[in-house]
Amino acid sequence: MFDSLSLPPTRDAIAVTVWLLATWNDVLNHAASGGYAAALATICLLQYMAHVYGLSSSRRREERHREEITGLSNELNNLQRDRQVSRYENQLLRDFVAQSDSNRALALVLRRFMTNPDEGFAAFLRNDDGRFVVDQTRGLSQTATTRLTLDKSIAAQVALDFSVTLEGQELSRTDLWASLDGTDRAKAQQIFVLGLINNGELLGVIVTTQLVPPGIPRPQQIELAERLMLSIGTTFGQRQSFEEQQSRLHLTNEMLQLREIADRKYDNSIKLIEELVRQLTRRCQATRGALLLAPPEPGGPVRLVAEGGDPLAIGIRDTAQKHIDILGREGLGGQDVLRLDGDALGKSGVKTLFASALVVPLVQPHATIAALVLVRSKSGGFSRDSEALARWGADHLKSVLSRAVTQAATERLAKQVAAGLSQPLENHHLARNDIGTVAPHAPQSQRLVATSP
Repeated sequence: MFDSLSLPPTRDAIAVTVWLLATWNDVLNHAASGGYAAALATICLLQYMAHVYGLSSSRRREERHREEITGLSNELNNLQRDRQVSRYENQLLRDFVAQSDSNRALALVLRRFMTNPDEGFAAFLRNDDGRFVVDQTRGLSQTATTRLTLDKSIAAQVALDFSVTLEGQELSRTDLWASLDGTDRAKAQQIFVLGLINNGELLGVIVTTQLVPPGIPRPQQIELAERLMLSIGTTFGQRQSFEEQQSRLHLTNEMLQLREIADRKYDNSIKLIEELVRQLTRRCQATRGALLLAPPEPGGPVRLVAEGGDPLAIGIRDTAQKHIDILGREGLGGQDVLRLDGDALGKSGVKTLFASALVVPLVQPHATIAALVLVRSKSGGFSRDSEALARWGADHLKSVLSRAVTQAATERLAKQVAAGLSQPLENHHLARNDIGTVAPHAPQSQRLVATSP
C-alpha cells in the first residue's frame, strides 16, 4: 500500500479532497484485508499531510490577504494624497483668482511656495521682451534681488518643458547661481524654474528652492507645479491684458493732465520746466528726477535745469547729485533710452543710493540737447507705463527747452539792439548758456539765470 501512496497531484482544494477520499478508501480496503497496523500508520500520515497542507494553504491565504490589504492601503493612501493635492491646487487657484490685482496674486503664490523665507527663497521674474526682470521676491537677499539673472538657455527650456530642475554641477555652472550671494546659495540645494505660459507665450518664471505641498514625492510635486503654472499663466495673461488696457487709459489720462499743466500760464519757461520735471518724477514713481542740459563744449560739466522728488538729507545730497550727473552724461552720449539696474548701474559708477534708473535723452536732429534722469531707491525697475510717460514728457520738455532757447536768443538780440551793440549773437550755444547757468545752493526757482520774463 505504501508503494502506491503518492502526493496530491495538485494544490486545488477539490482535487486534494478527492485524492484524500480515494486514499482513505484504499486504506479501508487494506485494513479490511488484515493490515490494521499499516492502515493506522497510513491514516496518521494522511492526517499529518492534511495538517501540513492546511497550514500551507492558510499561510498562502494570509499572505494573499496581506498583499490585498497592503494594496488597498496603498490605493487609499494614494487617493488621500491625490485628494490632498487636489484640494491644495483648488484652494491656491481660488485664492489666486480672488486677489484684486496680478501683483497681489503673484505675491500669494510666492508665499505658498515659500512659507518660511529663512529656509529658502522664491522670486517671480517678468518677461520684458526677452529680458527677465525681477518683479517680486520672498526670502531673497537684497543683493541678489537687484542682480538676479536667468540664463537664456534655461528660459528657452522652460518655454518648451514648462519646468526645469537645477541641482549639483548643472546648477553651479549657471548665471542664475552666479547672481546669488552666499546667503542665498546656502538655502539652495536645488532650484526649480517654473514657467507661466499663456497661449504658448512665456509671460514669466517663478524661481523657487521648494515645491508644494510638502510630504509628497517630487515627481508629483513637479506635476502639480506645472499644472498650477499653466492655470495661473492663463489667468495671469487674461488679467495682464485687462490691466494693460487700464494702464493705457491711465497713461492717456496722465498725459492729458501733464498737457493741462503745460498749458497753464507761467512767468517764464523755466518755471514750466521745473513743474513738468516735478510732475514726471512723481507720476513715474521715481525717488528723484532731474533735467540735465548738455554742456556747450564737449567734456564740460552737465548743467542742472530742474529737479524733483523726495528731499535728500544733507549727507547724501552731494553723492546723489554726482550719481545723477553720471547718468545724465551717459544719456547725453547717445540717443537711446537707458534702463539701468543692478550690475548695469554699478558699471556706470552708481553703486549706492539707487536701485534702478531711467534716462531719456532729449534728441534734436543734430544733437542731444538734454537728458531726463529718473532714479528709484526701492528695488524693481520702472514699468513700461513709466517709461512711456517719461518719453512723452521728454518730448514735451524738448519743445519747451527749444522755445526757451529761441526766446532767450531773441530777447538777448533785442537788448543788444536797444543798447546799440553791434556784436551779433553768435549762436544758440550762448543762449543756452544763459538758460542753463546754475547758481549752486540757490532756491530751485532761482537756480537758473534766465533772460525770459
